[in-house]
Amino acid sequence: MLDSCAPGHELILKKHRYWVRFGNRTYRGLPKGGHGKNEVKIGTVRQMVRYLGVDVECARRYFPSL
Repeated sequence: MLDSCAPGHELILKKHRYWVRFGNRTYRGLPKGGHGKNEVKIGTVRQMVRYLGVDVECARRYFPSL
C-alpha cells in the first residue's frame, strides 16, 4: 500500500517497530510483527494514513474498511 499510495516513503527498522517517513513526517507506530503476530490492525493503518497524509481513496483500494 505504501509503495503505490505514498511514493518516496522510507521504512526505518527499529527494535520492535518500523518508522515510516513520508514527506516531512515520521510515523513511529507500525508494529514489526513477531511472537505470532503477522497482522497489522486496521486502526493502526487508519492512524498512519491520517498522520502521514496519505490519500485515503488510494489506501481504500488495499484496505476497504478504511
